[in-house]
Amino acid sequence: MPAFLHVPSCVALDMMKNVIKGGVTGLVGEENIVVVQGRDRFGNNVDMGGHDFCAILQFKPDAHTVGKVSTKPISFMSKDNRDGTYSITYKTNVSGDYSMSIVSFAKHIMHSPIPLCMKGQRDIASVIVDQSSNVRAVAGERARLRIIALDTFDNRQLSGGMTMYPEITLRAKTNKMILQDPLLEKDRRKPLRTEVVDNNDGSYDIFYESRYIGEYNVIIKYSDENNKAGKQEQAPQQVKIKNGQFLRVQIVAAEVDRSSCTISDPHFTAEAGIRSHFTIITADRYKNRLDKGGVRIDVQAWKEYLPEGSDDVLLECEVEDNNDGSYHVHYTGKISGAYVSEISVNGEKVEALSQKVTILPGLTDPTACIFEGEGIHTAKCGEQASFTIVT
Repeated sequence: MPAFLHVPSCVALDMMKNVIKGGVTGLVGEENIVVVQGRDRFGNNVDMGGHDFCAILQFKPDAHTVGKVSTKPISFMSKDNRDGTYSITYKTNVSGDYSMSIVSFAKHIMHSPIPLCMKGQRDIASVIVDQSSNVRAVAGERARLRIIALDTFDNRQLSGGMTMYPEITLRAKTNKMILQDPLLEKDRRKPLRTEVVDNNDGSYDIFYESRYIGEYNVIIKYSDENNKAGKQEQAPQQVKIKNGQFLRVQIVAAEVDRSSCTISDPHFTAEAGIRSHFTIITADRYKNRLDKGGVRIDVQAWKEYLPEGSDDVLLECEVEDNNDGSYHVHYTGKISGAYVSEISVNGEKVEALSQKVTILPGLTDPTACIFEGEGIHTAKCGEQASFTIVT
């Protein structure tokens, strides 16, 4: 017959009744069981109960959990199976590494404390958007969103294997500053092409790119290829964004492209002495209007036709930066006639922007009128005389 139970000789068994030596793995949110096999000091299994064991779980914080998760020990008492074995049911909602000490009367069983790894649930209930993500990107350039998968209990997934289906679409009410083009409107409304990279550590990189500026909504769905109901694949499930009710990304215009700049408010005719203007709209190579200033616009204009040997007659021009991608070109002429303009963007002449400006004579100024003809000086009684007023 076995001798009396000897605590240091007792061992812990897994579900396959193998002695636990190196460690044990559990699943958060579920009841996990470890069985203690009672033994005497000679290593014989005892076949009767009457004893108590206690499992003490001590959490080991890491860089992600330090200061956020309680490190107080959690105790679970055993159930006497009356056959020499004792079942210990334990449960925790926090994933990570623990040490499991199984003791009785302040004595540890064999191999105690045992390393314990609590793994998160396989399902993804929500995701966190990593701070390194690009929620603001430049048109035409590749950007990245990094999401971290969380289980039902907000534990970070420690492994990959999920299939992500991100949907990035332009908002219905989006940026109105884009240069209108009916041929591109349909293309703008299509979901962006994305590429997903599984980092196999619970995080996923979503790469995206767009040629069109505006604000985009992001929806993330996933499916588990390893978890299928029979032969039917499960429909992708949408997940919540943990750090924000909605996830949106902003596409802004790229650098100015000289050939894409245009002119609006084409006021190329003005009266002499009256200040007028036309507007230059700056855009990138994808025809997106820039939404900020800072582009250097230089404008010069001179009279087109002058008598040979005459000095150049210049038009007074002034450029006003409106800080929204548009620039007012103000001009004032004093001498009527046609003027040729030359417009440069960031120091380079743009032929398409160069326009002819016409200065018309202004309102009649009596003090500037000229009187011509002999009738100004002399006339004969009874005869018609004349002179001319040149306004």
